[in-house]
Amino acid sequence: MFHAFVVTGRADPELRARGAMMMTRAASYFTSHLSDHFGCSPEAAETAHQIMFAQAVLLVLFSEEETAAVDADTEERRRHLVRALRAVLQPAAG
Repeated sequence: MFHAFVVTGRADPELRARGAMMMTRAASYFTSHLSDHFGCSPEAAETAHQIMFAQAVLLVLFSEEETAAVDADTEERRRHLVRALRAVLQPAAG
């Protein structure tokens, strides 16, 4: 489904519009959930969502051999991604 909306659907205006609407709804849901769950700002939650979305797009469209400059196993990459997301989602000290 992701491939249909994000890749194939870009050439079809109707499918692209429906895909954009679906993606916006998903972004809104995840941003709200992340903000509520982690107590962070909506902007931080949106940034975290964009990081996760970008990772998903990367995994769907390319293999690691096409994008990775450093040879690391999947678990190590996951740990680094989680650390990055935690840093973004931490509520600002105030």
